[in-house]
Amino acid sequence: DLRRHAMARVPRAHLAELTLLLPERAHLFPGLPPPATIPPRQRQEQLQQALCQLLASLSQEQPLLLLLEDLQWADAATLEALRMAVPRLRDRPVLVIGTARTEESGPRLQECSERLDRGGNWQRMALSRLSREQTALLTGTVLGWAYPTPRFIQRLYQETQGNPLFVLEVLKGLYEEGLLARS
Repeated sequence: DLRRHAMARVPRAHLAELTLLLPERAHLFPGLPPPATIPPRQRQEQLQQALCQLLASLSQEQPLLLLLEDLQWADAATLEALRMAVPRLRDRPVLVIGTARTEESGPRLQECSERLDRGGNWQRMALSRLSREQTALLTGTVLGWAYPTPRFIQRLYQETQGNPLFVLEVLKGLYEEGLLARS
């Protein structure tokens, strides 16, 4: 499906550039010219343009969701591509969601976010950790328990520090290990 959309709408030169990002998928696009030999900075710009073109092309068929997790670990080139892509996709049915742990975010991510904020098409949303009471509510909802025991919630909260993902993963792990069961 990707091949059909890309071949129809993305220039062949851009597809050739994209094969540099995903060489294991190059076989999907036989007969492409080899990417041009160009300086690294120009290569990065070409890749960004190709990526934007691909996303725009895919969004013509149906709305597109692009989920980028753990941006606190993204390299400079990835953040620059994000910064360039978001404004170019403004009028397209594309929703870009990026997640990052603010306590681990560095100056590159902060600068990228601020530049996107100034562009007016980026919304930052801070999600805080759950309180002990919210952890109990989430646990009760997931497990179908009206009143989870306070000791269990206290220990779960201590281990997860209220991080919702960690709460769910600990509950899943306890269930899979047979340490948590309905009775």
